[in-house]
Amino acid sequence: MIKVFCRTNLDRYEREIWPKIFCCVPQIGDRVRAKSQKSLKIVAITHCVKNEQKTTFNENYFEESYLEIELDK
Repeated sequence: MIKVFCRTNLDRYEREIWPKIFCCVPQIGDRVRAKSQKSLKIVAITHCVKNEQKTTFNENYFEESYLEIELDK
């Protein structure tokens, strides 16, 4: 499973509930369907890492990878 964050600049779709986990690697041109059954096309994919500091004595860092998916018509 792949963690994703879907975003769009389209005002009409800003309140939609988009998937947060994909079962396979998305590709540009794939369509993503919201909970309301509206769908948009993937136009950009960004590989991201979220750094979180652990509260241990030696202050190691925990990295979590995810994809940021930009959606458009």
